[in-house]
Amino acid sequence: MLIARHNVDEGTTEIGGPDGRSLGRFILGSPGDAVLLDDRRIRHGVTPIRAACQDLVAHRDALVVTWKSCAA
Repeated sequence: MLIARHNVDEGTTEIGGPDGRSLGRFILGSPGDAVLLDDRRIRHGVTPIRAACQDLVAHRDALVVTWKSCAA
């Protein structure tokens, strides 16, 4: 989930199938934007961010939560 994004270009989320096929690309642009996925079935990553204006600080803050079943 995106918490904050300031002076940032890129930071594009990329998702793909287990076979490497691209399933999409998107940017979490507003606080609260989120993506939920199954790590066992979907490959995912985020492109590096870069400052839109080199004279200003840039950051992208995201909350990442993972879990797995404890059932035997």
